[in-house]
Amino acid sequence: MNRILAVLVVLTGLLAAFATAQAAISERQRLDDFLKDLHTLKARFVQIVDNRDKGRFRASGVLYVRRPDQFRWEYSGEEGQTIVADGHRIWVYDKELEQISHKSQTDALRGTPAQILVNDGSLEQYFDIEDAGKRSGLTWLRLTPRKKAESDFEKVMLGFAGDELREMVMVDSFGQTSDLRFSDIERNVALDPKLFHFRPPPGIDVLGDD
Repeated sequence: MNRILAVLVVLTGLLAAFATAQAAISERQRLDDFLKDLHTLKARFVQIVDNRDKGRFRASGVLYVRRPDQFRWEYSGEEGQTIVADGHRIWVYDKELEQISHKSQTDALRGTPAQILVNDGSLEQYFDIEDAGKRSGLTWLRLTPRKKAESDFEKVMLGFAGDELREMVMVDSFGQTSDLRFSDIERNVALDPKLFHFRPPPGIDVLGDD
């Protein structure tokens, strides 16, 4: 915002700043409203990844969330991945490589966008949150990790239609952008607890940080 010494312009600027702050609070409320009383979530997603070295690729699947601390990303296709957070560890099953990796959930999720959906604590502990205007029919918030040294992400953009999260755009420190677009969103539906438990199939290599 331009700062001019003329009293009238300064006053106008202060009023504009106040209006912007109020708008930011209002838009921030969208995130609070989305997360308020959210216990489970099921949604389909399309993921478009732009990598400056490897180009663009597209994937789709289903997301399941049970707060706090549990989620499952199920990518479609015989070669897709399954990612499960069981509350203690993150399991990644790569069907194409016939390999499973796992690590501490606390370490794996620190400073990542997944904290937005599964953590029931204050997001301000992990992110600076600000209004990012309107684009493509959605209202956007920008989340920037507070402890950048602990995060591989530069920023996360959340796009809302009303109180519903429709899009999440993640920009990482390696120049890769991942755009997640959600549809068929169901809140607080009954989900089978088995979705959030992972048992490695026999004969698959398992790599972990035990």
